[in-house]
Amino acid sequence: MECAGFDERFLSAISLSSSLSAQLPVGARAILSRSCDATNHVYLETLSRLSIHPIFSSTILACYETLFPELVARWPTFATTAQIAAGFGRILPVVPYLVDIAEYLLQSQLEERKSLAVVLGLSDGVTHEEVCSLPVELALESLLSLHRLLCFRRDTFLPLVDTTNLYHLLHHPHRAVRYIAIRVLCIYLKAADAAQEEMFEKYGVGRCSEKVLGPWEGREVDYGFLM
Repeated sequence: MECAGFDERFLSAISLSSSLSAQLPVGARAILSRSCDATNHVYLETLSRLSIHPIFSSTILACYETLFPELVARWPTFATTAQIAAGFGRILPVVPYLVDIAEYLLQSQLEERKSLAVVLGLSDGVTHEEVCSLPVELALESLLSLHRLLCFRRDTFLPLVDTTNLYHLLHHPHRAVRYIAIRVLCIYLKAADAAQEEMFEKYGVGRCSEKVLGPWEGREVDYGFLM
């Protein structure tokens, strides 16, 4: 497939944002602008790495949608399970036809390790203290990915849920982590809104109308609004 037109469209879109342009790796820019020779394998891997990046994924999808299934299929060759889950959490609402690939790639990670521990990058048998000491950014990104996947298709991604680790996360010191853990657990349990409100109160999150601030992609956001 001739992709020069796609490359030109992507580079043009990136140039409209100084922040995006500044963060595009030099090597990737050289390959996509055809200023250096690259094999087909290197070209596709470059696009694949950009497609899972939270900053570039939407632009790559818009410019290379016909190539996107091929790019997604390459994710396991370089990305962690947490990154793969986050990637699918971002794109499935836009490209729902990739759900079968998402299910296959994520379920394959469960053959050797279990559910949420995989998404969080934890080993099996972790302690309550280890789960509660997870870095805030990692816990939030992983739980948000899981929440998005469950909202998209609950029954498909339910095997990713590990209630033991979720209950541990209800005691995480960061309020936003507890908030999303409750949201995920309520989807798993099919809990009513009243039961969710009671859990917010019990675990010190507050009411739904209150802001739940936390880091997201380099800035602080209200997770109640984001979700």
